[in-house]
Amino acid sequence: MTPVEKIAIVSLLVSCAAAVTALVALWRSHLAPFQPVVVVGDLGHRIYTIGDQARRWYISSFDLTVTVTNEGARTGHVLGLRLRVTFPELPITGHYELLPVTFEIPHADTRKITAERFNWIEEIPAVHWVPFVVLARESKTKHFIFETRWEDPVIQNKVDAQLEVLTSAEKAWRPVGRFQCNLTPHVWAQMVHGGSAFSYSAEGSPVVGRICNPPDLHKHTGTEAVLPTSPPVPPTQIVLPTAYDKKNADTA
Repeated sequence: MTPVEKIAIVSLLVSCAAAVTALVALWRSHLAPFQPVVVVGDLGHRIYTIGDQARRWYISSFDLTVTVTNEGARTGHVLGLRLRVTFPELPITGHYELLPVTFEIPHADTRKITAERFNWIEEIPAVHWVPFVVLARESKTKHFIFETRWEDPVIQNKVDAQLEVLTSAEKAWRPVGRFQCNLTPHVWAQMVHGGSAFSYSAEGSPVVGRICNPPDLHKHTGTEAVLPTSPPVPPTQIVLPTAYDKKNADTA
């Protein structure tokens, strides 16, 4: 092979590599379809008692923050979200309960969710579920309420809640987050009679807790001196009038 032929082959290879790079860049920037990535926060759970002694039922209410990121170059749609609830210790094959989105609320108002359900529903601008659009390279964070009605108390040591999403990128519901909850008699009593709420992290979430090394670190951060029992009182400050202020006061 002559030097000229070698140069021609190298030039052809460089041109092919440049063309491939250009096509990949074009695909990523303009042609890549909707590619949703879903991230979930902690799942909150409350039980609300409705009715009176003559007729009583319960609303099982889950709330969850969901972030959807579109890694594609084309706009996509989130068509549905739901919670699939199952009871692993229940001897019924294939059982499940599907909880649709009941409300969407502003993420900043999640702290207003209390044991008084009808009060916070009036206070928080809650809206019913509406499918939403995610633009190319965009992320959207929303907070959803999933609810169902239970006629009788549900007492189960294990409760699995799995978030499923339906998007325009797929033709079937896809699981995107799973939570292991529980409804023991003690938990049920706390939720129904004490108004307590419980929170659960998704499976696979890193365990983030308080860590202190060494364990007795704060035994060495104090002082043996006697600490004051009240904060020091700052000295009183008197601002004397300036000559300009006195002149204006005399002419007033």
